Amino acid sequence: MKIAVIGSGGAGLTAAWLLEQEHDVVVYERNPTMGGHAHTVEVERDGHMHTVDDGFCWFSESMYPRYLALLKTLGVGTDTVDMTASFTDVQRGKSVFMPPVGFGPVMGVVFSPFALGNLLRFAGAVKAAEAIVRDHVTDITCEAFLAGLSQSKRFQDEFLLPFMSAVWGCPWEQTLRSSIYPLMKYIVLHRPTAFSYYTWQVIHGGTAAYIRSLATHLEHAVVYPDTPVQSVQKTDTGFRVTPAGQEPRDFDQVVVAAGARDAGKILADTQGIEAAKAALGKFEYYQAHVATHCDATYMPPKRSHWAVGNVRYEGKSADMTIWHGHRTGSPVFASYIQDKEPAETKHVSSFWLPMETPQHFEAQKALAAVQGEAGLWFAGDYTRDIGSHEDAVCSAIAVAEKLAPDCARLAQITGPQDGS
Repeated sequence: MKIAVIGSGGAGLTAAWLLEQEHDVVVYERNPTMGGHAHTVEVERDGHMHTVDDGFCWFSESMYPRYLALLKTLGVGTDTVDMTASFTDVQRGKSVFMPPVGFGPVMGVVFSPFALGNLLRFAGAVKAAEAIVRDHVTDITCEAFLAGLSQSKRFQDEFLLPFMSAVWGCPWEQTLRSSIYPLMKYIVLHRPTAFSYYTWQVIHGGTAAYIRSLATHLEHAVVYPDTPVQSVQKTDTGFRVTPAGQEPRDFDQVVVAAGARDAGKILADTQGIEAAKAALGKFEYYQAHVATHCDATYMPPKRSHWAVGNVRYEGKSADMTIWHGHRTGSPVFASYIQDKEPAETKHVSSFWLPMETPQHFEAQKALAAVQGEAGLWFAGDYTRDIGSHEDAVCSAIAVAEKLAPDCARLAQITGPQDGS
């Protein structure tokens, strides 16, 4: 079959890599470069070159098995990171470092009512979310979850709510209406045991390295960067795709590997797919801005509290700063920002991200119900679960399982892995 893949992020390139073993595949990308949310910025500081992933960054064995299998198959190397976090209440001038590992940090928590009280209450809140995460309960809002907790409202308002909002990157004013399931999933599945770190992984050289590797491993698929698709129209045998600057081409199947917001625009004039367009229209998006910078004022006042992930709560907002220079001790960071850019800003990226309310998960079900109708497929992180990069890769796998179930590459990344 002739298959068009629209979008060259992780989902689009993985779909192309899988499908090309059995079909003729063409990939259209509207931007000059590939990658989507896998985006790496290079910053030279203190004699070191730092790779900053300002989109997707961390992954773990427990939550990213297919993604790790893909990296192994491609030969992409990873580095480990002992995950630490800090929470700073700017107005109160207090901060806490998590988890407290070692005699000094443990004693620091014991003798700090702010740290000890918040950590104990936080553990109770995480415990209360375990069943929600385990059972994939998506219809409980953050507001409803907080209302059912026994912890004080002050703890909820001044620690738990800002922590969840910042860690997830959700707009502060929209956090309460979000589903508690995505807000808590990472926290529940990756909390450390006792006084120890939870180890995460990152791609050596940044996520751009994995995108380059995927593109290099394409043997037959043709990729057209800087080529937005202007229209997709149904024909008697499939679809006619009209890309900018090229003649229309006919395909048997089309895989739209773009966010619902962009997919809706691409398919706006496509006739005969009303159910799919209605499902796409149910997804709600917001724009996130991430600055790569060297401004240490975004970090906790005490250098000993600097962690890999740092939540900064200012009373009316909460944002996350990732310390990408933690291996060398260099001040190289990536921060979610609102209006003001940090000092020494090197780059600012903007991403359209789905607002994961209970309605978001209902939209996922509606889109799943029309997958493959008339040869039209959807892939991308928004189509599955909480929208992690694992979900992006799994969305591509789901398409390949229908269109190329016997391809050898599919078996490589879905079969049993070493050590499993």
